[in-house]
Parts: sequence; C-alpha cells; structure tokens
Amino acid sequence: MRVTVVRAAFYLAVISAAAVVWGSIGWVAGSATPKSAYQVGYGDQNDDCSENTLYLNKFQGSQMACTVKLATPSPWLAAKGGAVGPFKEADVNLIVSKATALAADGSLDESDRTQIEAIVDDLRRSHGERTGPRSPSQAREGRLYVAIATPLLIGSLLLLTALGIHSRRARQRR
Repeated sequence: MRVTVVRAAFYLAVISAAAVVWGSIGWVAGSATPKSAYQVGYGDQNDDCSENTLYLNKFQGSQMACTVKLATPSPWLAAKGGAVGPFKEADVNLIVSKATALAADGSLDESDRTQIEAIVDDLRRSHGERTGPRSPSQAREGRLYVAIATPLLIGSLLLLTALGIHSRRARQRR
C-alpha cells in the first residue's frame, strides 16, 4: 500500500514539474512581443543601413541614400525613393514629408522622433500588423498550466517528504 502511494506521489511530482515548465514556456512565448517589420532608423549620409528599414537623415529628415547590404551575397547597392521593406511608396512619402518638416530646425530631436514613430505605429495598425503579444491564448494557457500544476507539484513534494519522514521514523522504532 505504502509503495503504491509513494509511487503515485512521485509520478504526480514529475508530471506536475513538467507541467510547470511547459506552462512557463507557453506563458513566456505567448507574452513575447515580436519585433515589428516597420522600422525607421536615423543616421547621416553614407551610413550603412539594414535591409527593410526606412532610414532618415537625422539632420534634414530626408530619406537617406545609404548603402544596403543584402542577406544573400551580392554587391552593395544604394537605396533611395520608392517602397522600403513593408512601407509602401505612399507611406515613405508621408513619413519623409513629416520628418522634413520636423527637421526644419536643423535636426530630429527625441520629440520629433516620437511624432514620426506615432505615424509609423498608425501605418503599422492600418496595414494589419499586430504589435501585441504573439498569442494571447497561448499565454493564458501557459498561466493556467502554471496555476494548476504549481500547487500539485508542491503538494506531491510535501506528500513525498511526509512519507519519507514517516518511513524513517517507522524504521527507527523497530
């Protein structure tokens, strides 16, 4: 009888520990916010640029004619005008015109960049990109696993400890 209870408590502890780990992974993975495809960078002419990022001159607000190194081996090329990454040509024109107006004082300061990011956020939403957690249901499911499995794990470990103490005392009495 005691062996069966100990074995059941042990299996419950193992399963509960696995559920806590699995739930934690789901919770974290479901809560992580993915990096947006809509990126705006700031720099000076002739700076290197990342692919699929709209770069603005930090002094003039104009679109930079910077070099873009492609992911596949190929020559460097200059990119200016037209669509950039997920931005359509109209999006680029809107952002550049606003940035140029904001840079009339000679630079794009933090408040100017905040206004530009607000435009980018509006474009992101209008094009249907989600900026929230990857999977709210995955995060909820992970929290549920953790919420149920943690007390089971603690209870089964306490039961194993109590059975171990009881067994040791029983042996000492003999």
